[in-house]
Amino acid sequence: MELFRQTFINRYLLDPIICSDRFELTDFTVNQSISMDESMDDVIIIPIVFRAAPKHSFVVTYSDSSNGNHPPFTWRASPGNHFTSESSGANEPHEIRNNISDWLSRLWEDITVGPAGKYINAANAQLEQLISQLEESEDTPFTGQEKNEAFEQIENLKELLITHIETSALEAEEQEEKIKELQNDIDFLRSTLQTMDKKGWLITLATRTSKWAASEHGTKLLTSIVDFSRKCLPPSK
Repeated sequence: MELFRQTFINRYLLDPIICSDRFELTDFTVNQSISMDESMDDVIIIPIVFRAAPKHSFVVTYSDSSNGNHPPFTWRASPGNHFTSESSGANEPHEIRNNISDWLSRLWEDITVGPAGKYINAANAQLEQLISQLEESEDTPFTGQEKNEAFEQIENLKELLITHIETSALEAEEQEEKIKELQNDIDFLRSTLQTMDKKGWLITLATRTSKWAASEHGTKLLTSIVDFSRKCLPPSK
């Protein structure tokens, strides 16, 4: 088996990168080699690897021994459309080109998660761990001191997030809507603190505050709430 000509590589594999307004060819390594598959047939393997994060790649495999049941080209892309990695087959090289263009779009999305997305991911990780701990714990009443500290946490939450909303780039009408939504959550937390036991209320606190984590201020306060909740955490079952 012979390797593909460079003109083939350029037209079907590199052209999507060249035409991209976000990436340069130097962002990737592209090589081709001949190897053996599980059937001991020769195949050409061409990995396109993102230099800055090699876990992101698009690998093309070609076999000239394929029959009507199996397309000659197969590819594996990371990230995939729905999963971290996905693969499929192609009968024509232009199908590979189209899939590389789609992969570049997904790659751009993955490497340019904005600050809000990073805050949300970090907050969700803390919340999931906290809720898991709470679900395994006993449901006991708050002590008087814990209830006072919980009220203080609620007021801190309100004050910090209102300040953040009022200093954001949102239009005045949007700010008003956000503050109204926040006030509803604060009122709900205040009311349920009077009637719920510790486990249920701390889970409510975690779930109600998660939506406000998409800001640096919100995440800092959420960390404080997580620390407070862990301090109040009832003994494990």
